[in-house]
Amino acid sequence: MKFSIFLVVTVFITVLSLFFFYQTAEAEYKNIASKTREYDAIRSVQLEAITKVDSLIDQLSLLGKQKNLNEGLVLDVFGQKKISLQRFLEQVDDENVRMHLMMASQLSDFLRVKDSIGSVSAQLRIVKEDLLRCIESNKNASMYNSGY
Repeated sequence: MKFSIFLVVTVFITVLSLFFFYQTAEAEYKNIASKTREYDAIRSVQLEAITKVDSLIDQLSLLGKQKNLNEGLVLDVFGQKKISLQRFLEQVDDENVRMHLMMASQLSDFLRVKDSIGSVSAQLRIVKEDLLRCIESNKNASMYNSGY
């Protein structure tokens, strides 16, 4: 009789343990599936933001590389893409695209710095050419004066 009671209690505890094990596993599976969907949504937003930022950087890299390129048109396209990116990032309003939003806000500063570097390089080239002309002129003048 004792054996039968212990056997029934043991079987009952085993079945009850298996039931709760499967319930826990099912709840964990639902939690994992929910987190996976959330991650996929975040990842798709990040990929779209990365694509838009890469497109902006590609447009920006065209500036100053080709002489026959219409820089005004490139800057116009760059501005439109930047505004589009900022609108997209502001609509998302998520912690996961904060870095992209900071990059987009600093692209104008980067463009100004790049433009300043370009203008300083042009001024430096002009000053260097003037200096070389001045040196050549002084050399010619010293040769002319030493000849008399």
